[in-house]
Amino acid sequence: MQYLYASFAAGQYHDAERYAALALKDTSKLSSILETLALVNAANKNETGYRHYLQLGVESFPKHLFFFKSLSESLFAHKDYQTLVALSNKLAQKDSNNGLFPLSAAQAYDVLKHNEQSIQAGEQALACDSTLYRAHLYIGRAYYRKARAIQLPLSIRSAGYKEALLQQKEFYEKARPHLEIYRTKAPQDVQEWQPLLYEVYLKLNLGKEFESISQINTQHKS
Repeated sequence: MQYLYASFAAGQYHDAERYAALALKDTSKLSSILETLALVNAANKNETGYRHYLQLGVESFPKHLFFFKSLSESLFAHKDYQTLVALSNKLAQKDSNNGLFPLSAAQAYDVLKHNEQSIQAGEQALACDSTLYRAHLYIGRAYYRKARAIQLPLSIRSAGYKEALLQQKEFYEKARPHLEIYRTKAPQDVQEWQPLLYEVYLKLNLGKEFESISQINTQHKS
């Protein structure tokens, strides 16, 4: 164990795992050992080994957020969204009070454009911790997408036009407060909220708000 720590501290990463099997037998310091082994593999650019030790850490110490945060970042970076969803949901079942788990699931669902799941996971995250304000973006964007997915008949006299229009309006109305909260909490993320609020205000005929948001130019993301 001491050899592992000493080698890591000295930057001798390729030699650091020589006594890994022996070090792992010291269960009293297992969390620290797994974290060090994960960092060693990261330094050696061994993604497989890095994930292996992070996964062991997550399973043994789900409340030690180094392991979950690092593993979720790795999965997201490699676009392994389904694995991230499965991991997040599994941990959320074990610890329903930790909002970071459903927040990570909401982020993955957002990328996958699974709107209902994104809304559910985002609401779960906020129920655990109202300061996890990025959940508002995922919820708002999901309702925004649901609104855009509604196809209005070409003629206002067509059967179902009024019903479809009301449903679309309802989704835009549900998106609005979440996007406005995110705008307040993260004003620097203009590219995230401005295009969405632009369309929300337009579709809801909110002239004053639309005029204000129109002054901000950015690329559209949906």
